[in-house]
Amino acid sequence: MQFLVLGIIAILVGIYFVSKKLIFLSSGQVMQSTGPGSILIVVGVLLIAISGLRIVDAGYVGVEKLFGKVTPTPLKEGLHLINPLKVVVPLTIRTEAYTMSGTTDEGQVRGDDSIKVLTSDGLTVTLEVTVWFKIKPDEAPRIYRELGESYVAKIVRPTVRTALRNAAAKHTSSAIYSSEKRVIFVQDVEQEIEPSFKTYGIILENTLLRNVALPQMVATAIETKLKADQEQQEMDFVLQKETKEAERKRIEAKGIADANREIADSIGGPYGLLIQQWIKEVVSSEKTQIIYVSSESSGLPVLEAGRFLDNK
Repeated sequence: MQFLVLGIIAILVGIYFVSKKLIFLSSGQVMQSTGPGSILIVVGVLLIAISGLRIVDAGYVGVEKLFGKVTPTPLKEGLHLINPLKVVVPLTIRTEAYTMSGTTDEGQVRGDDSIKVLTSDGLTVTLEVTVWFKIKPDEAPRIYRELGESYVAKIVRPTVRTALRNAAAKHTSSAIYSSEKRVIFVQDVEQEIEPSFKTYGIILENTLLRNVALPQMVATAIETKLKADQEQQEMDFVLQKETKEAERKRIEAKGIADANREIADSIGGPYGLLIQQWIKEVVSSEKTQIIYVSSESSGLPVLEAGRFLDNK
């Protein structure tokens, strides 16, 4: 706007100087002299042109307005040449985070901004939440026209708080507190938020349930129950493991028994198997010089005859 004003002033002053330098000839012809007036006019035109340049930073869109009327098409990031009389309002299209926390210096609202909700079992639960969102670039002019730049306070905050209360009414306090079932609660919250956001051209990216605070007595009872459930799951796992181990041992024993039967049948019955094992043990000894094996039909080795002999 400053360049526009300076440009207009320079043109007016240039015209004044040019008019002073007019030469009137007797023939009625007029000849314009070259001087500072012409230079001022050129400078004024350049200043007006420069005043029409607008730069939109990365991560933003520009909303144009002329005498209060908003242009429906936003300016994308980069350099633009527009009507110098237009005003460009930048709106961010980056991901924004709105946090409602009980910590004093955390979040957009100073002090305790956590929200208390009533669950389906009639208990009051305190929640701390962070919501990630961003506006649609093409919807920026409409958002500015209908909500202004304070769309977070007008739409985001009340929508999230209402969604939390509506979703909590469908769940028990233990379900919200449990880390496993909390995902379902968050999904219900997002289903409440998305339609309202979409109406105003806002995109919901993610919802983070940062903390769930229950009454102390209830929290203790829930933690005890969760611990008991976890111990039961661990015991079930141990039992399954032991059952599988016992089954493995039974299969292994059956395999050994089958193998022994096959060997016994191939070397003359169970006594043949005992003789074979006895021979292996005696032969493996370093002191063995002579091996005595019974030739009786009973098949059992005579252990006294197979004692180790000394070298003496």
